[in-house]
Amino acid sequence: MSAAVAASAADAAVPSAALGPLALPDASSVAPVSVDVHAVVLLSILDHHLRRAEKANAQGVTEDRAIGVLLGTNTAGVVEVTNSFGVLFVHKNDPETGKEELQIKNTAVTEPLALHRKVNDKEQIVGWLVVV
Repeated sequence: MSAAVAASAADAAVPSAALGPLALPDASSVAPVSVDVHAVVLLSILDHHLRRAEKANAQGVTEDRAIGVLLGTNTAGVVEVTNSFGVLFVHKNDPETGKEELQIKNTAVTEPLALHRKVNDKEQIVGWLVVV
């Protein structure tokens, strides 16, 4: 799990223009040396994945993918993942080209992030997660 989280933490440098007013930290300045993931994060990811799969089964859809945001701190190359939240998305297939597309609304990230920052303003986005 830590290797996947480290890759996500390194990929967190998504251009802020792609997410609107959401400001992301510059992940290119310090590459993660180690990643510590709190147990509550793993349970949150599992819960989000199970709920997503349960909802998909109830709707007769085969979607079993879960997407989310990892929150924590990045201090001197040590990434500490302390929290996470799931992000709702729309999965579309283009039958003509065969391409798949995932769409995430900007508010699906900014609103939960604002609520988390009311509790702990030191947490920042340290990565993204995808569970298939």
